[in-house]
Amino acid sequence: MTAASLAPPLHWRRFGAGDTRLVLLHCALGHGGLMEPLARRLGEPALAPDFLDHGDSPDADPAADYQTACLNAVAAGLDGPHDIVGHSFGATVALRLAVERPDLVRRLVLIEPVFFAAARDHANYAAMMAWSTAFDAHFAAGDVTAAARSFTEVWGGSTPWDRLPEAQRAAFTDRIHVIPAMDGPVKHDSARLLAPGRLESVRCQTLMIAGGASPPIIPAIQDALALRLPHASRVTIDGAGHMLPLTHAGAAADVIGRFLA
Repeated sequence: MTAASLAPPLHWRRFGAGDTRLVLLHCALGHGGLMEPLARRLGEPALAPDFLDHGDSPDADPAADYQTACLNAVAAGLDGPHDIVGHSFGATVALRLAVERPDLVRRLVLIEPVFFAAARDHANYAAMMAWSTAFDAHFAAGDVTAAARSFTEVWGGSTPWDRLPEAQRAAFTDRIHVIPAMDGPVKHDSARLLAPGRLESVRCQTLMIAGGASPPIIPAIQDALALRLPHASRVTIDGAGHMLPLTHAGAAADVIGRFLA
């Protein structure tokens, strides 16, 4: 029995009617419903799972590697090759899926992948790790509200923490534990995607999308990935930030639609 077959079943959301080969993977602290604006503008049926510990999916086993558990759970829900669109943490799962399960990935779209380890030789990496160290200190001290505030100030869009609805702040705080749970593969490459030949093994066409106003580490990550992914192209959406699937869904759909066509 494979690891994927043992993965907890995810809650999957469907947008549109009919057979679909389009899967949308959301960001950390979100849920599959956040991908609906993008799906509607793409105009074709799509599926979007809630990751473990998110939305209506079950919690992950705290003893397991979080990204691996999400990867296995997504893979268990797919029955063949799909066009995979991932945003932020979802893009790191999508990239790993393309490396480890190429049979499930027809084409790959990486929106703002937060694969920090890929940029560890870049000048912007030190500033990113300084923020990460401060976040970790809040979390280790048990101040989950400060940790959630710190996270959303960088990755949550342009709305200040104090102006977010109370229910949204509470949801972010309740789920903030998943952020340090992602550190192994995201910050330290514990899945060894950066080992020689692994990224080069990705044979599918790949599109990377970034916002022009995103944190500086994002273009550094995409620079590193572009050097190693054999069939990668890149697009920057001017004026967009990290949450571009929500704030610039139309522009993102135009770019993705042309790529998938």
